[in-house]
Formats: sequence, structure tokens, C-alpha cells
Amino acid sequence: PAPPPAVIVVTATAASTVLATAISTVSAPGAGNPQQPVPTQGNGPAGGGGTTGVSPRKSPATVAPTRRPTAPQRATAVLPPTATQALAAPTATRDRRLEAARVVRVIDGDTIVVQVEGGGEAHLRLIGMDAPETNKGPLCYGKEASDKAEELLAASENRVLLEKDVSETDRYARLLRYVWLPGDGEHLMLNEELVKQGYARAAAYPPDVKYQGRFEAAEQDARGLNLGLWGACSSFGAPLFTPIIAVEPTVAAGNLEPSPPLRYDPNGPDRNCSDFATHDEAQRFFIAAGGPQRDPHRLDADHDGLACEKLP
Repeated sequence: PAPPPAVIVVTATAASTVLATAISTVSAPGAGNPQQPVPTQGNGPAGGGGTTGVSPRKSPATVAPTRRPTAPQRATAVLPPTATQALAAPTATRDRRLEAARVVRVIDGDTIVVQVEGGGEAHLRLIGMDAPETNKGPLCYGKEASDKAEELLAASENRVLLEKDVSETDRYARLLRYVWLPGDGEHLMLNEELVKQGYARAAAYPPDVKYQGRFEAAEQDARGLNLGLWGACSSFGAPLFTPIIAVEPTVAAGNLEPSPPLRYDPNGPDRNCSDFATHDEAQRFFIAAGGPQRDPHRLDADHDGLACEKLP
């Protein structure tokens, strides 16, 4: 006899259950995992419709999800600063060794006395520039250059940072340094500021020429604007007044010819022994400049009245 209608309904319900289970399996987080149980076909009890062989499954809520591999994270590269960022960094604290010191006094616009921390006092010559000196008559803008150096140093409470270039000292045992004035932002260089404001000129003293391009550009700007000495003096190193200097021609023993005229102006720029060919030439220049009572060019190192004694 045909099965009763109730059996047909149960069979359809069981088929719906199997179908729903299959759909749940496909959409579950663990779908595709070969270790998950799958339905099996078999002959179940009467009325089972052949679907009672389904293996038991855990509900999706209790199945541990399979961890899918994630794409590897890109390493974040640390890039070097751009050129603009590099220029914006304080110039006095980048790529250079600085030595702290205190300024004891100012001798003139390009020479000061400093006391290095943990050491004694030492004379220091600002390199890369030349200021009118105050012991030559005086020279035009010599006092102004000294006063300006004192003013700039006072703004930093006479605390400075010293930077060496190549040479340690000059032939007068003076330290050769760039002098930085500490500030809240970018430090100022005393050497450059005096040139920039017209109190000094650029002067190259090889091999210490690290910032020579900056000094020359600063002088060019100051000249163009007639700042400082460039607007007040007839030339660099000009005296405040023109002294009358009578230089008597000398006659060497056994030679009736007078000595040749001086090659250099005794009141002009600073001269060294290397500027002269002989001791006689240096001595005549030394006398014309006021020696032996005065030695503005420092040609008589041992103060015996004879200039550049090592020359022939």
C-alpha cells in the first residue's frame, strides 16, 4: 500500500533540513577546510528518505574560524631630510664640533681674548675676514668695528661657540676660529655679521677658507648698500686723517744709489714678513710705519728693533 501522507511530509522536511545544512556549510567560516565533516549517503530507517547518514556538525558559532593569511605589511622607509629641511636646521649645530668659551675682552674688530672652558685665556683671531685695526693712527672705522664686536658679543652675554677650520693657530700663536653667537634659533657667526654689516671685509687665509664664499657674498652686499665703512671711508684701511710721513732715502755703505721706494703703504693693509723679499726692504717698511716705537704690522716678533730677521 502507498505510504501515508504524513511520511511524505516528513521526508520533504528532512530534505529541507539537509539542504539548509549544506548551505550553512558553504557559508560557514570553515568552508573549504578538508577537515570539516561532510554529509554521507545511506539507507536510514523507514521514513528517513536515505538522509539519516549525515555526520554530526558543530554549529557555525562554535567552529573556530580558519585564519586567512594577510598581505605582508610594507616596511616604512625612513627617508633623509629634503634639501629645504636641511637648510632650515640651525647652521651652528650641524656637522661641526663646537667648543664653548667666554669672551674676556675685545682687542679690535677681528681679535678677541677668550677663556675656553677648563682652560686659560688665549688670544683669538677671527678668520675669513679683516677689520680696520685701532693701533694704526687710527684707521677709519677701526673703533666702530671694535664697538660693534663688543655689542654683538654682549647680546650673547659674552658666551660663544668656537669652530676650528684647518689651522689651530697663526704665527702669533693666536687661535684661529669661527666664533658663533648662541641664540634661540639659528646661531649667528660673529665673523660674518661684521662683514655683512660693513664693519669688516672678507679676507682669505688659506687653508682656512670653509666659509669664504659666504664672507665674499656678505661683503658684496654691504658694498652695494654702502653700509658701514663702505659709505664712511674712502677705502678699507684708510686713516681718519692723512699723516705726513717723510721717508728719508737711505744709502747703503759703498753704494751711492738711494734705496728703491717702498712697495707698500705703511698705513695700508696689514703686511707680513712673507710680503718682503729681503730684511732690508722689511726694515725700511718697519721704520716708515713707526718702528721701533710702534709695530702695527707686527714685523718685530722679539721686539729688538729689527724686522723680519730671518729674511736674507
